[in-house]
Amino acid sequence: MAQHAGQVSPDGQWVWTGTQWLPKQPTPIPIQGAYGPPWARPYESARFRATIVSIFLGANAVGILMLMVFDGLVIAGGGAIGSGTDAQVLVEGLVALIALIVYYGSFIPAIVFFCMWDHRVIRNMPALGSSDPRWTPSGAVVRCFIPFLNLVHPVWSVLDAWRGSDPSARWTSVQARKAMGVPSLITGWWAAWLIGGWASNISSRMTNSDTPSVVVAGAWISILSAIVLVGAAALAILVVREVTARQDRKSELITSGRLS
Repeated sequence: MAQHAGQVSPDGQWVWTGTQWLPKQPTPIPIQGAYGPPWARPYESARFRATIVSIFLGANAVGILMLMVFDGLVIAGGGAIGSGTDAQVLVEGLVALIALIVYYGSFIPAIVFFCMWDHRVIRNMPALGSSDPRWTPSGAVVRCFIPFLNLVHPVWSVLDAWRGSDPSARWTSVQARKAMGVPSLITGWWAAWLIGGWASNISSRMTNSDTPSVVVAGAWISILSAIVLVGAAALAILVVREVTARQDRKSELITSGRLS
């Protein structure tokens, strides 16, 4: 029986081009007038949220640097906190108080706005051609607060959004996105965040010791962890800005008809 171009094989897996059989490409299923799940919406840039996240992450880095100053005072005092003159105790207390206010006053908003940013970039994925996102926007945010899962999920969701905003492909399935490489920027950001956090946890336990030498050692570890965490904050800013810029670029290519 003669084959005609466009004919699909009985198993639905192949299409006859007129000269050869080629694998049949999956067709996105339109839902509510758009390609993607029911929660899909038209593209909306996450640029404003990325800016707010960057501001609070920068402020948080300043708070971390101020905590380093307090660690320096602890080391200079031989690990005996609050045992110097009244003036020294006052300086230590003021530095610690201001550092904690700046740190926590920026850390909590940074987390809130990062989650809002993550929600937006995940929600944008169907509009950019990823009609099968791995999580809903709300699900991506909730997983960031589940114990143990929060050690890996935030970077997973950001990585999926980064891959889905590849400007060289209009449509990217889950399989296609998983096959893409992991950028060193995202790897470095999350590695620095985890290492800095673990080191900070160890140092906090050591600085609560009654042994001055242990307190001094903990202060040194705290300084090292602070340096890593400042680097993590800087990398996080770059990650947020890069993912946002990639999504904006792909959206512009789609809108202008240069990517179809």
